[in-house]
Amino acid sequence: MKREELIIRDETISETKERLKSVIESVYKIDICRKTRRRDYVSARTTYVQIMRDMGLGVEEIGRSIGKHHSTVLHNTKCFHDYYKFDKRFKKFHNIILEKFYAEENTVIELKVEELEKHTLSLNLKLKELDSQNKSLESKIQSLENEKLKNKSIHELINERVKPGTEERIYYKLNRFFNGIHS
Repeated sequence: MKREELIIRDETISETKERLKSVIESVYKIDICRKTRRRDYVSARTTYVQIMRDMGLGVEEIGRSIGKHHSTVLHNTKCFHDYYKFDKRFKKFHNIILEKFYAEENTVIELKVEELEKHTLSLNLKLKELDSQNKSLESKIQSLENEKLKNKSIHELINERVKPGTEERIYYKLNRFFNGIHS
């Protein structure tokens, strides 16, 4: 395989969390976000928490990702070493999960040069379209700012002279003035 045909996986944190969840759920054959205290679920969540903590994520972020309070995450972190030391099944599953998770992390995605060129062309077209939209919006902003400057002295006068609590009365007077009905 040629070097030009490879792209190495570059994941976001949320993609990594989802990938870890799917690996754990495939090993335990459960949904780790399900609200239950059954042993398999607790063990699966404990593995998830420990791996995420090892990756440097905070307890609140980990808790949100599995629908648990940060104190539950802290408890799982504290219990991990005892589970790993004394529970053979937990240790076996944890090691399988680590193996699968880190094996998938180094997955190489194969794409042909033509596909990459096609994708690059598509992205360049989108970029040009967005640039055009950006210029249009900048033009609209400029015209709005010019309009704002045109009425700046009127706004300053109103802000300076209108007493708090009389805004509604002033609004009706100005409205009648602009409609040609003077009182």
